[in-house]
Amino acid sequence: MAMVTAQTVFRTMPEVRKSVSARGLLLSGAVIALGAVLAFAAGAQTAGLVLAKSAPVLATQISPISASANENIARSLERAALAPAGTAQPVSSELRGRAEGYAIRAARYDPLAVDAQAVLATRMPVEARLKAVLASNVLSRRSSLLNSALLEEYRRTGDIAGVLRVLDTTLQIRPGLAPQIMPLMVQLLKQPGSVRVFGEILSQHPKWVNAFLQRAAADRSVADKMVALRTILNRGSTITLETDRDIMSALIKAGRLADAARIYKLVRPDGDSAVSGSADSLSWRNDLPPLDWKFADERGLYARNSARDPDLKISVRPGFGGQLAERSLALGDGVRGLLLEHDLQPTDSLSSLSLKVTCLTNGQTLAKSDFGPSPMRLQFRASGQNCPIARIAIDGRVWSDGRRVSGTIAPIKVIR
Repeated sequence: MAMVTAQTVFRTMPEVRKSVSARGLLLSGAVIALGAVLAFAAGAQTAGLVLAKSAPVLATQISPISASANENIARSLERAALAPAGTAQPVSSELRGRAEGYAIRAARYDPLAVDAQAVLATRMPVEARLKAVLASNVLSRRSSLLNSALLEEYRRTGDIAGVLRVLDTTLQIRPGLAPQIMPLMVQLLKQPGSVRVFGEILSQHPKWVNAFLQRAAADRSVADKMVALRTILNRGSTITLETDRDIMSALIKAGRLADAARIYKLVRPDGDSAVSGSADSLSWRNDLPPLDWKFADERGLYARNSARDPDLKISVRPGFGGQLAERSLALGDGVRGLLLEHDLQPTDSLSSLSLKVTCLTNGQTLAKSDFGPSPMRLQFRASGQNCPIARIAIDGRVWSDGRRVSGTIAPIKVIR
């Protein structure tokens, strides 16, 4: 069936026509076509095939009927004819004409020469070009030249689903192109109807799902669609916690607390009620910062939780300092401050640690205090009543001539 299809494309191929601009046909100039060399019998033909990759012109001289050599030349001429993306340089009609000639010879001797069929398919009339490229695509999905032609036809017809399928195929066979392809995918997400299309593709768990979502999270202009997309993906997908952390962090930075909480609840249905502003205490869970805690973990400065102990263990050695723990907290109605209980020692060095609460929406400090005897009560300023989300940070620093500060801190209580 594939052979009949390829032959049909070749036999119905018209003479050289004036083509539309091929600018953008090759994906960001990064797609490199890789042809396969078939092994034939001995003699001049075999010699021509061996040389097809390294010296295709010489190969055609040794064996004029070498499909592989002719295909390689056609591929090289086709790529050389295309203007670099973003330039005003015209497409070279002379090189395209030569590429077509070599493609005709390659297809004559081997109807399954995929790249040759790709060249010929792009010479079809505009109204028949997509059908011709799809017919050639039956032969193989690994041809970069063919995928480039298919990508251009889908782009020309405005078929987002088609473009995404081609990019998905390209990433499967050439994952190294992800840095060039991901920005294009984010642009596709901006198009109307894109969420459904992306949802269908991502529900099949492609390997690039996390790289794409992390890239999309960094673009605030697609926040609405990215949240909708993440919401429709089931929890059994291959999306990592790291990806969800990036998504939530980006949403919080953009002031979209409700959306970040929505993602958190999707990933952790049994998670901390602090994301909704209704918590009475803050557990030391650290699965999904920033709506969970983020801890320091260094040799001389660490904060560690345990599944067997609700309290947080901290330690700061002489000569070390920095942030021990931080998280974001939704401030619901009536939140007036925090209550903190600890057993840190030595008591005369407690001021080496401090707690600070900052409003994320306007940067104002709601409360700040060095550690002191337990329990500690931090009263928020009046401005805290108008702050929807705050950042809590515990810092510690012990000078080199000081003493190690260590102990535990109980889950922080919310004062209403």
